[in-house]
Amino acid sequence: MNFLNKLVLLYIYPIFSLLHLTKAANEDFSLRIIHINDFHSRYDEINTSATKCKPEIGEKCIGGYARTVAAVKMLQQSSTNSIFLNAGDNFQGTLWYDKLKGNVTSYLMNLHPADAMTLGNHEFDDGIDGVVPYLTNIASPIVVCNIDDTDVPKLHGLHKKSVILPRGSKKIAVIGVIIEDTPNLSRPENLIFLDEIQSIREEIEVVTKQGADIIIILSHCGLTIDRKIAAEIGDKIHVIVGGHSHSLLYTGNPPSEDKVVDVYPVEINHPNGMKTLIVQALAFSKFVGNLTVNFNNDTNHIVSYEGNPIYMDDKIPQDPDILKELKPFQDIINEIGQEVVGSTLISLEKDVCSFGECSYGNLINDAYVDYYVTTNKNKTSWTFAPIALSNSGIIRVGLNKGNITFDDLATSHPYENTVDTFEIRGDYLLEALEVSASNYGTINLLQLSGLRMTIDIRAPKGSRVIDIKVRCGNCSIPVYENLDFKKYYRISIASWIGDGGNGYDVFKRHRRNLLRGPTSLSVVEMYLKKVSPVINRLDQRIKVIT
Repeated sequence: MNFLNKLVLLYIYPIFSLLHLTKAANEDFSLRIIHINDFHSRYDEINTSATKCKPEIGEKCIGGYARTVAAVKMLQQSSTNSIFLNAGDNFQGTLWYDKLKGNVTSYLMNLHPADAMTLGNHEFDDGIDGVVPYLTNIASPIVVCNIDDTDVPKLHGLHKKSVILPRGSKKIAVIGVIIEDTPNLSRPENLIFLDEIQSIREEIEVVTKQGADIIIILSHCGLTIDRKIAAEIGDKIHVIVGGHSHSLLYTGNPPSEDKVVDVYPVEINHPNGMKTLIVQALAFSKFVGNLTVNFNNDTNHIVSYEGNPIYMDDKIPQDPDILKELKPFQDIINEIGQEVVGSTLISLEKDVCSFGECSYGNLINDAYVDYYVTTNKNKTSWTFAPIALSNSGIIRVGLNKGNITFDDLATSHPYENTVDTFEIRGDYLLEALEVSASNYGTINLLQLSGLRMTIDIRAPKGSRVIDIKVRCGNCSIPVYENLDFKKYYRISIASWIGDGGNGYDVFKRHRRNLLRGPTSLSVVEMYLKKVSPVINRLDQRIKVIT
């Protein structure tokens, strides 16, 4: 019995037997859609927190590229008609990307190419020059209908708006789309991003003229926008395969402790008899999406469907050929990543950081302040920059109790921010904090050091900050004082938001005396080595009135 047959018998077949399957009628066309999204460089096995698995301390190992490919192969080989789609954000998230970048991404993805991929916002984190080698070498067609590369000639010919995939008697159009807000989320330079819905509408007309029978949108826009697409133009769309929001859609009792956002698939019905199905499969190689759709052969309307994302736990063997290919890269990564840089006696969580003060956010911003205390050359004040700010999204995943390796830290804190300082006037600092308060519940909420504020999220956006205290810098004993609207304060800040990212353009417009600093990763690493074990507590930096 070969490897894939064992996989079917051991795990995948029992899952299907538990689902309520409806056999397609003879006149129906059946298509299996296999999909992944937001892989984020999880080539190694991971733990349930999506950092590198440590079986030696009893962690349960899941996911990883070898296991993902094994599941995809099985699903393909057990299907008459199937397509394999990748909804973007293969870049960023672990040392694999930090050290090996896009060339290793294209090499490994080419070991089992998707039938179509779209781009995620993180594919632009290293600018246009960072994504061009990836696009040049990737074997899969890259589809994205809402970018204008007129002023970016390096991208010419490296992507298309859609692709037609013939399966059986049907032509399946896959139209790619990326979130229009990408310039606020990454570094795409002069690339222009167009309205998602209008761009999709225009490309639907193109593929319809090309004879498309079934239309699938491959989206890196997030579930909220995918719902909007389905509501506004879904009567022409059969399936939306999504990403970006890291949403787990699942029907029934989930096999993991990950939060389920909605059923799988989300079904949107239209007056013309069409229905649109929306799917997404969380992130980080934890799941492989698996949806079988039966279409009426004459009308191409959806007749029935079945499926659920498949959990990539250790019951699914890893593909041995992929493991061999990973080995030389793993040797490089392991040598870099195995150094223990600190430890924590508390869980440094991520998800709570969008809703107020969190221990991991405190740690990062205290590290920023500490760096400029230790490098302060002004002996008349205790620090150069008594205030620190970073957005909650700088934390990619949390950290479990125990030792923290460099790989753990780089995985949980992967973005290549620098810790910069500049001066900003008090009224503009308040404006930025109002932006933060307006983003309560999102990754754009700011984490703080040297500030204490109260926000009332019941109030209108722009008027939610009702109290704010600022730590003094030019003082012998640090105390918190009222914010002076006319005074300039020197702050340390993650460069992404300091440069106006995530809607914080107030910083870029009104800062003065900017000084670029070291990387955020290196600053936090130095601080961990200094203060471990971490036991930092919450100290009411952000009070929230709900």
